[in-house]
Amino acid sequence: MKKYSVLAVSVLFLLALGTGALAAQVQEIEEKTFTLAKEGSVSVENVAGDIVIYAWNEDQVKMIATKSARAVTKKRAEELIEAIEIEISANEDKIDINTEFPWWNRLDPTSSLRVDYELWVPFSAKARAESVSGSIEIMERNNDVWAKSVSGTIQIERIKGDAETKTTSGAIKMTKVEGETIIADSTSGKVTLQEITGIIEAHCVSGRIKITDSKGAAKSVRTTSGSIWVELIGIAESPPDMVLTSVSGDVTLLLPSNISAEIDAKTTSGRISLEFKVLVEGEIEKRRLRGTIGQGGIRITLKTTSGDISLEKA
Repeated sequence: MKKYSVLAVSVLFLLALGTGALAAQVQEIEEKTFTLAKEGSVSVENVAGDIVIYAWNEDQVKMIATKSARAVTKKRAEELIEAIEIEISANEDKIDINTEFPWWNRLDPTSSLRVDYELWVPFSAKARAESVSGSIEIMERNNDVWAKSVSGTIQIERIKGDAETKTTSGAIKMTKVEGETIIADSTSGKVTLQEITGIIEAHCVSGRIKITDSKGAAKSVRTTSGSIWVELIGIAESPPDMVLTSVSGDVTLLLPSNISAEIDAKTTSGRISLEFKVLVEGEIEKRRLRGTIGQGGIRITLKTTSGDISLEKA
């Protein structure tokens, strides 16, 4: 019994250390404004912390950077704040913002650092944002956007331009994006695209992919573990071939009722269901269907190892 009592006291002591280890927190806000041409470009690189980019009609960029440090003592937290460097290279056409944390902070498990950015950028400027650990939001832009996070969600909304998003661990959501090329890549996290116009590429290793109320073409939609749902209410004039594949999950594709295409659908373990009339030549297989809808033309490939395949009318 005494051994258990000593163990319990030790555990409580360790818990107390853990909860009190980062008792001191210090914040510092840095605010700056830069002149930028309306069609210039802005780039932000962060180590830990969120990035939010808004749009406005000014010919300048406003930056608010909130530095936060937690440590055992207030003095230690203040030292960490002072060691954070925000390097800025700015001219009328391009602004680059880079965040540097002190290398020695990595050796201290009892402290934490982050910088949260808010930026107001001209509507027509290009935007690029990257964070190792943190979420990214880019809103209302009449130009191209690029966003990457190792650990964090990415949200892109109301963009007229090409958009590319990548995250290792986190969800991606894109809404009302109109461009030539739309790319969304997530290693672990769901991908959700709504009201997209353009040639879409969406890839995920672990997570579902859902594309709704969109126009253009789903050039490449692929997930290893998860379902795929793609709804195209309009097809581009000269669309590329479309390939939708899942290893473990259902694949559903909704197309306009007047579509003409060559279909190749295959499932190893599942069913194939169609709402379109398909002209099949040769032998009809149980879990594979190859045929022509309408006059033929664009090639559409639907494949899954474990799951059902559905081809429906949008």
